[in-house]
Amino acid sequence: MMLIAIFFAFAILSGAEGQNSTNTKWAVLIAGSNGYENYRHQADVCHAYQILKRGGLKDENIIVFMFDDIAYHPENPRPGVIINRPDGDDVYTGVPKDYVGEDVNAVNFFAVLLGDKTALTGGSGKVVESGPDDHIFVYYTDHGAAGVLGAEGQNSTNTKWAVLIAGSNGYENYRHQADVCHAYQILKRGGLKDENIIVFMFDDIAYHPENPRPGVIINRPDGDDVYTGVPKDYVGEDVNAVNFFAVLLGDKTALTGGSGKVVESGPDDHIFVYYTDHGAAGVLGLPNEGIIYANDLNDVLKQKHASGSYKSLVFYLEACESGSIFEGLLPEGLSIYATTASNSSESSFGMYCPGDHPSPPQEYTT
Repeated sequence: MMLIAIFFAFAILSGAEGQNSTNTKWAVLIAGSNGYENYRHQADVCHAYQILKRGGLKDENIIVFMFDDIAYHPENPRPGVIINRPDGDDVYTGVPKDYVGEDVNAVNFFAVLLGDKTALTGGSGKVVESGPDDHIFVYYTDHGAAGVLGAEGQNSTNTKWAVLIAGSNGYENYRHQADVCHAYQILKRGGLKDENIIVFMFDDIAYHPENPRPGVIINRPDGDDVYTGVPKDYVGEDVNAVNFFAVLLGDKTALTGGSGKVVESGPDDHIFVYYTDHGAAGVLGLPNEGIIYANDLNDVLKQKHASGSYKSLVFYLEACESGSIFEGLLPEGLSIYATTASNSSESSFGMYCPGDHPSPPQEYTT
C-alpha cells in the first residue's frame, strides 16, 4: 500500500503541476529479474508506468528497464497480457521497451541516471536529461541481498550464451529441429543476441517434400512458424561431434566447417546448452549415424571448467535414456546443472503424434 501511495502522490503532482519550461518530471522504472517465476517484478513495473501515464508524464520522460520475457512466455495463460493483481486489467500494453533483455544491466542503468548517452551499451538511447529544477522518480524492483541488487541482463563482465543442437535428420524426426527452432525463438524474445546463440540443425525439414507448409516449421498443433530467423550456424554434415565440442570449448581452430561461431565466454558468463535427439545408454545420436559418447562429452565439460571460462552452465538434454549421459560421470563442483528428459533406463516420448490427442494438423504425417 505504501508503494501505491507513493505512485499516486507522484502521479497527482505530475498532473497538478504539469511540465513547464523550468520543471520536468522524470521516471526510471526497472525490473531487475527475468524468468516467468519472477512475473511480479515486470508486472509491477508495467503497473507503475500506467499510473505515471495517467498522472500526465510523457513517454519521453519515462524510461523503462524490463527483460520482456513474460508477456509472451509459453506459461502465460493470457499471451500479450500482464496483470498485477488477480482481477486486474492488462498493464503491458503501451509500455515503452527502452531497455530489454541483455540491455537490462548496471552499465545502462547508471548511464541513464547520469544522462550519459556515450556510456550506453544498447537500448533506446533514452537517458534522464534533467535540469536543476527537475524532479526524478526511480522505482527498482527485484531480488536483493545485503548490499546488492539483482540485474539479470548483460553487462561489461557478463554475457549469456546458448548452444542449441538437434542431433537428427530426416522428416520423420521433425520434432527435434522444431524444438530447437522454438528454443531459439524463446531465447531471442528473452533478449539474447544472435551473436551469442549458436544453432546446430541439419536443416532438411522446412523445405522437405513431405512438409505441407514449405518454409514453415511448427512445434505444436496450433503453433506459429518457429523457423524464420533461425541462424544456420552448423547445418548438414557440419552437425557433428567435432564441431559441437569445438563450439563448447571456444576452439575455432578445431572446426571442420560451419559459421565459425563458438562460445567465446569469460569467467563471469553463463552458458545454456540444449541437446535434443535420440539416445541410448551412454550415447547420443547425430545425423547420418553419428554418435556422441557420454565419456567424451563429460571430458569436454571438464575441460571447459578447467579453462575458467564460465560462471555457470546449464545443460538440458532431451533423449531416451539421457540420464545415462551424466549419472556417475559428471563430477560435482563444476558449476554445471544438468537436467535430462529421462533417467538412465527409460524412454523419452514425443508429443503431438498422429492419432494421439492432441495430434498435429491432419496434413502432417509425423
